[in-house]
Amino acid sequence: MIAPPSIQLLERIVDDNGSSSDGQHLYEVVESALTDLIDKHFVDGQRFWPETAVCEQLNVSRVTVRHALNALTEQGRISRHRKRGTFVRKSVQERAQVAVCERSFRSIGVYVRHSGSPFWSEAIDELALAAVESGRTLHVYSRDRGEAAAAAVAQLTTSPDEEAILLLGDTHDVTDELYTILTRRGYRVVTVDMPICGYPAPFVGVDNTMGVYMGMQHLIELGHCRITMLNYEPPLFVNTQLRVNAFRTVAALHNLTEARVFSADLTLPGGRHRIVATAMEQIWSNPGERPTAIFCDSGGCAVSAVKWCAEQGVQLPRELSLLSFDDTREVRFSRPPLSCIAQPFAPMARRALELLERPQNEHVLLPPALIVRSSTAAPGG
Repeated sequence: MIAPPSIQLLERIVDDNGSSSDGQHLYEVVESALTDLIDKHFVDGQRFWPETAVCEQLNVSRVTVRHALNALTEQGRISRHRKRGTFVRKSVQERAQVAVCERSFRSIGVYVRHSGSPFWSEAIDELALAAVESGRTLHVYSRDRGEAAAAAVAQLTTSPDEEAILLLGDTHDVTDELYTILTRRGYRVVTVDMPICGYPAPFVGVDNTMGVYMGMQHLIELGHCRITMLNYEPPLFVNTQLRVNAFRTVAALHNLTEARVFSADLTLPGGRHRIVATAMEQIWSNPGERPTAIFCDSGGCAVSAVKWCAEQGVQLPRELSLLSFDDTREVRFSRPPLSCIAQPFAPMARRALELLERPQNEHVLLPPALIVRSSTAAPGG
């Protein structure tokens, strides 16, 4: 019999004054929090915490906890036995999930943080093609104004029987919250490009580690030792962390003592071009420490770096090689055209739809491709 996880997981799930911030009843707050913990930290058949221990840890009444536990019992998430105790029952939830996935759906809803970005525009184009090929329509729900997850879900006008959901590249916290809200309402959901760490959510994305290895190998084979990774994407993004870790690993393996990571200051005003230009000015400020190659963590970052080089008279690739992690239209038609790590948009779209159609909580990592164009060459070449 598997012992329950640490009861310290229950810390801070209710406010100090014993209420929730959105007006929920206290037992509803406790029920929602316990549901989330069961989903993330328990396996089927595992012993659940005793009622008295939950009361003590949360500092709430037994009536409140009993009300929440009764609701979980009715939902089939736990089973309670007078002598044996309380146990998690995930098999019921898994069967329900299979039933959800066996229902047909006529449309696909796509939640995206910035629908107008070149990267996500291309991803949505491929998803639309894949949807048409499967005989379905595509609806885009944008969070361009930074709406909260609950407000974003309120945009939905279709039922779980009619529409399945794809979550595209939002922050980890928002993706987690959207996934939780939508699945509890009965929607089938697949995350794209943003895995939810430690959560059994179906996911499809690019192999970031492989992409950085490919890009670094290309630059090293050209003879570059002084390489900077320029990050424009938020540092809390899982993909950003994976790329930075891979960069540092490759640098250590090849003893590249002058390789470094430089993160742009995203709090600066003026938009992407101004932020990247400021970062480039800082990177280029000391002639004795200038890199011979910059590996940009996104296509938008790379295009803005090209613009700064043109304004400052820095010749590409003779004075500086630029490599992009992304192959968007901006990247392909920049001057010079950028060498890049291309993400497989079309295969990602097809696999995302396949995951919507079957119940497995599968994580799919697809290999990227190195495309060599005119922006990379040997140092001084």
